Amino acid sequence: MFQVGARSRRVGTFMLAEDEAAFGERLAPVVAELGGWETHDRRARASTPHPSLPDAMRHHGSQAFLRLRGGDGGPLIQYQRSTTAGGATAMRPGRLAWTWFPDEHADPVRRDFTTLADAAWTALQAVTSPDVATTDGRAGRGYRIGPAARAWILAGPDRRLHDGVPLVLTETNR
Repeated sequence: MFQVGARSRRVGTFMLAEDEAAFGERLAPVVAELGGWETHDRRARASTPHPSLPDAMRHHGSQAFLRLRGGDGGPLIQYQRSTTAGGATAMRPGRLAWTWFPDEHADPVRRDFTTLADAAWTALQAVTSPDVATTDGRAGRGYRIGPAARAWILAGPDRRLHDGVPLVLTETNR
């Protein structure tokens, strides 16, 4: 039985298009069974369905949402794209996040959203690593980086990760 209260998870992501595609592909079997990707147009107050995360990102460019099929108004998972800044020498994190209140939903929604959220978290961990640290050497907790983003950082001596406190890749994974 679910307890009253919110359930949430949020992780900062450093991912480029190739990393997004790998994440979306890893998650695709569960998405095909339970839900779908969509983008939102606030001005038109409309959602547009998409067959994949890369398709949603090509359409909107900055964020997409993963929702249970038939779950209008129900819980959703937000994927926000990483961006480059500083003349394309720094990468700011995106995120994967969700917050929901299980006690506000029927048992099938609780079961299916838990499955979808667990699959999203597992897929993200499969295609990224936690190999990020602050410049003073402390672990950059709450961040995941994809292989394409890591390669982008390592391709230029002036490139770095950035989120207020500068972040760097850990030495063991350079």
